[in-house]
Amino acid sequence: MAIGIVVATAGHDRDTVEKGYSADGVADACDLLDLSVLNRWESRPGKRDHKKERNVLGTVLTCEAENESANVARLAAMTLTATIHDSEAEALAGYEMGERFAENSSGATPSGTVPGLGDRSFLVWNKKDYSPTSLLNQASSLQLSTRDGQLEIHLIISIAADFDEDEVVTVATEQVRRVMNTLKG
Repeated sequence: MAIGIVVATAGHDRDTVEKGYSADGVADACDLLDLSVLNRWESRPGKRDHKKERNVLGTVLTCEAENESANVARLAAMTLTATIHDSEAEALAGYEMGERFAENSSGATPSGTVPGLGDRSFLVWNKKDYSPTSLLNQASSLQLSTRDGQLEIHLIISIAADFDEDEVVTVATEQVRRVMNTLKG
């Protein structure tokens, strides 16, 4: 006589359970970031908007934060979208769509992987000229995206100020790692 046991979890598959990402303890998505890093490029805090919602993609956490000068065209901003999908396949599809969108909107080819960040990751720059005497500066931006299991993260740092590219990449990497570690629980 053979006895079979079937275990099913509603709304979750094996890869969701294995990676273990959760937004249960997150009330404010901006708390996932260290917003003080924006002070490197502009120290006057401005907009702070956040949202946490459950939709067809999974649990989506967003944060938009910016520091903006009152008297010159200087800006430092971060935009975070972190999605905990119901499966790795959904996260991969979202990541790949984000990669194509980043390439199309910036005109630049995303760089290779960022060591130590998830299963896949990419960086893409959209650089603009900055002049401290101009009143109409456009912000340069760096997008760092990663996918790890069912977690998909897109972080954009926008800066209309003088900056060092390596420093911005380091800041972005540290912020994404911080988000991953916090959601890992």
